[in-house]
Amino acid sequence: MKPQVTVVLGSGAIAVAIARRVSTGNHVLLADLRLENAEKAAQTLREAGFECSTMAMDVSDRASVQAVADRAAALGDVRYVINSAGVSPSQASPQAIAKVDLYDTALVLEIFGDVIAEGGAGVVIGSQSSHRLPPLGESDLRDLATTPTEQLLDLPLVKEIDDSLRAYQIAKKANALRVQMEAVRWGRRAGQLHQPRYRLHAAGVGRVKWRAKGFLPRYARQSARRAWWHARRSGCAGRNGFNRWLYHRQRFSD
Repeated sequence: MKPQVTVVLGSGAIAVAIARRVSTGNHVLLADLRLENAEKAAQTLREAGFECSTMAMDVSDRASVQAVADRAAALGDVRYVINSAGVSPSQASPQAIAKVDLYDTALVLEIFGDVIAEGGAGVVIGSQSSHRLPPLGESDLRDLATTPTEQLLDLPLVKEIDDSLRAYQIAKKANALRVQMEAVRWGRRAGQLHQPRYRLHAAGVGRVKWRAKGFLPRYARQSARRAWWHARRSGCAGRNGFNRWLYHRQRFSD
């Protein structure tokens, strides 16, 4: 039986946490633009008992991403692909954000869709920032979802961006659309694609506030099905309500 492999693209804390959760018994391949970052994350995983290897990768370069996919396939069956590589609006220009946050996701989904093992899964880290983007026209949405990878950066919608925040929002919106589109192709190989959206909270302040009041929402302690029912009864249904429930459940559940 061939060993199973978890591929981590971008070695940030979110990706490492996901890898620790799903990679028991797997070889973990970490790739990052800065090899020292990948080595640091690998050391953390090794101390937890995982077998790891690392390599340098430029996620905006096709040959570099293909090299990671080839090495992962050589190590064994590619069971999981975790893509957290990216830059924030405060870190880069609009053009750089489009190339790293928009083009890279389409490229990763395309390349790893050809090597993902049967029953495997991919995770692309999303952001609620995409929901703050003003509505786009149907033609723009279709272009972001279906344009061939190498033509994405030439779309008028992308080329006219002159603001880093808008570039980030459009990139994250496009990522969600590409995940939906590529999920069909991945599904033909019995693979899955997921895009969780992280949300930042003032965790310390919130924890003190809730505990000081001695109040813990009842649905924070219960099963997902029961919790969602209580959220609906209390008027918390919907995306924001679900985020609140998830936050309470993760922070306060016993």
